[in-house]
Amino acid sequence: MEKCAVKEQYLKLAYNSFNNTKGLNISYKSKILYIASRPCFYKECTLIFDINVARLIMKLSIPNEVFEIIEIFSSTKFKHFQIYYSMMHKFANESMGEAESYEMFLFDQKVFS
Repeated sequence: MEKCAVKEQYLKLAYNSFNNTKGLNISYKSKILYIASRPCFYKECTLIFDINVARLIMKLSIPNEVFEIIEIFSSTKFKHFQIYYSMMHKFANESMGEAESYEMFLFDQKVFS
């Protein structure tokens, strides 16, 4: 059996290894982990997290009046990245969908154009 490029227990280490490279944000880090972890067939694959997804999650979660008066930034902490993709998988499991499909829905929204 081939070894996986990014073992699940090493996701945090892989994520944090990007911290030494200036200019890499959460979007880029999560894209690299997503691509590297796809061949591993994790029960919960990593997903891509960026500022637009963070904003849309908030827009869908709070009243519009509140959303309009706050600024939202996506966290760069691995813990929060892990919470995001676990939350998406939990939602997908509860609704018998796929986390990647819900993620694509969030990416496809043109709310902030």
